[in-house]
Amino acid sequence: MHYENLVFGATLDSLFFAMKNGYPLIYSTPKKPFEFDESLRDWKHAYFFLSLSGLIPFADKARRTRLIGDNELEVLTEKKRHEVSYSTLFVFDDTGLVGLPEPISRTSDKNIVYDWIKIKKGSDIKDTIMNFEEGFVEQIIFYQKENCKNPNLKDLVVKSTMVTDDLRKEEYSELFVKFHVEELLETNLDRKVDLLSRYREVHSLGKNIYNPIDGIIFVDNSEEIKYSSSNGYLTKLLGYLRG
Repeated sequence: MHYENLVFGATLDSLFFAMKNGYPLIYSTPKKPFEFDESLRDWKHAYFFLSLSGLIPFADKARRTRLIGDNELEVLTEKKRHEVSYSTLFVFDDTGLVGLPEPISRTSDKNIVYDWIKIKKGSDIKDTIMNFEEGFVEQIIFYQKENCKNPNLKDLVVKSTMVTDDLRKEEYSELFVKFHVEELLETNLDRKVDLLSRYREVHSLGKNIYNPIDGIIFVDNSEEIKYSSSNGYLTKLLGYLRG
């Protein structure tokens, strides 16, 4: 199986790049936007249209993808081994792409951190979001408790932007997030709340930087969210299904 142009990585930018150019896309691990981010809807729509037009040939069945030679990939699914050749590989996310050399640097050392917190007491909150200055505890997002019919009974997730070194410091830990949020809620809502830290997610904003590799382009540009394509069949699908 050979492709002139092939996209690797299932990010928001890679999906819309593949859609715009009509290029096939493969990936090992999808990188969806945060579940409360409005762009998640666009990610799902773009994935749907590319799948429907046959431009995600392995869908979610690729278990490992490895560079095996010049302009060639090995894609392993549960039942079969596939060899895929390409003229140009556009890499948006190198997660799961085995066989790359050691990176020489990173584009950024910043991370988006989400701390998921249960509100044990004082969860009757009508707010949906609180915004603060970018950095440590920059946003508090309230969401309805699971298996609860009352929309005002909330739990919350805290968004922070941190550099990698700060992730190891106690003053930026989950415990200090909880303390800081308790203070903020007491100040802004004029009530005391009892919080319980659940877990933390860390998403790096940086990408690996490599020395030039023939046939591979590492893409670090944002792609416009636009439902249009140079692919005739995909254009018809977009016109028909999006009306």
